[in-house]
Formats: sequence, C-alpha cells, structure tokens
Amino acid sequence: EIVAQTPAPDGVQVFVTGGAPLVADQHSAGDKSVFRVTMITIVVIAIMLLIVFRSVATMILILLMVFIELGAARGIVAFLANYEI
Repeated sequence: EIVAQTPAPDGVQVFVTGGAPLVADQHSAGDKSVFRVTMITIVVIAIMLLIVFRSVATMILILLMVFIELGAARGIVAFLANYEI
C-alpha cells in the first residue's frame, strides 16, 4: 500500500523486499489454501460417513457434533490463552 501511494520518479520501478513482505505473501497464500483444504476435507469426511453409516441424517448429525465440539474447543483454548494458562 505504501509503494502504491508514493509516486516513483519517472523511469523507476519500485518493489518491496525483505522479510515483512515475504511473510505477508506467505500468510495470504496460506489463508487461501487452508480454506480450500478444509472444504475438501469436509467433503471427503462426509462421503466416508455416508459410506459407513448409509444415512444422510446420521452423517449430518455427526458433522454437526464435530463442528460444535470444534467451536467449543477453540473457545476453551482462547479462554485459557487469554489468561495465560
């Protein structure tokens, strides 16, 4: 953003280098790939549950319970981290 807002002299190309831009690019790419991998994983797990239990209702119930447990676990970890436990 800083490079885009600051005009460069005529005939000069400006690039950002160093650790901070590299880490920012890695985080950006990681965020995109994590979402894709998560969605693919959920679909694969749902298909496996359908194969094992042969019931859409059971598959949905199990996935719902997993998401509730995941939310509770993340909340508990955040609470403990907030109080440095």
